[in-house]
Amino acid sequence: MDCKTARLLLDFARPQARELVPEEAGALESHLDQCLDCHGLAQGERQLDERLGKAMRQIEVPAGLRDQLLARLEADRGDWYRRRFAHGMRAVAAVAAVLLLGWGAWRWLIESMPAPIDLQTVAAAANHNAAEDPRTKIEESLKAMGVETPLSPHLNYNLLAWPPAKAELPGYPGQKVPMLVFERGGRRARVYLVATKQIPADGPPTVGGATYKLEVLPSEGEPYTFLVVHDGDNLDWLRPPEPPAT
Repeated sequence: MDCKTARLLLDFARPQARELVPEEAGALESHLDQCLDCHGLAQGERQLDERLGKAMRQIEVPAGLRDQLLARLEADRGDWYRRRFAHGMRAVAAVAAVLLLGWGAWRWLIESMPAPIDLQTVAAAANHNAAEDPRTKIEESLKAMGVETPLSPHLNYNLLAWPPAKAELPGYPGQKVPMLVFERGGRRARVYLVATKQIPADGPPTVGGATYKLEVLPSEGEPYTFLVVHDGDNLDWLRPPEPPAT
């Protein structure tokens, strides 16, 4: 027990510790035996109480005054206990808030840490992708764009540089169509998929230019026609390999 608490309890221990529970009364007496300052203060107060008691006993006490005083003392003690309880609850709430904050920070740290990478999984997936027919992925990508059409048999899809994407059709700003990009040995070709109904039926299969040429691959009655834009003399490098002779 500290001096502040002991001096507060002295008000309930005068002239005797009847207003205190035994544990508090014992703790107060133990503190007074060890603290000279509080002991002197208690002695002074008790002597004052004795003198006042003698003087008060010589005065006729009005009816009901004792009960009023005891009720007031009981109310004061109740207020003190409530203050101590409220202080304890605030301390508990503060500790709970700190624990909750720490738990939330720990969860955030655990969830934000990237999962470890299994190198064997990466290698296995790469080998699986390499063994898979590239036309399957191309068809899936085109379907995701809303384009369902057989792939042209005149292209080597193993030379696809990156996944299909929508791009602006040259000469037609704002009109985006699916585009495939093929590369091999420094050569590149862009293949645009355009609805066959947009291609003139009597148009030339090849249109020359200063830098780029455009070749129309046979659509064979399919809903989309493949337009190849390239800068080479021919598309032999882009043709699929010939099947082995039997």
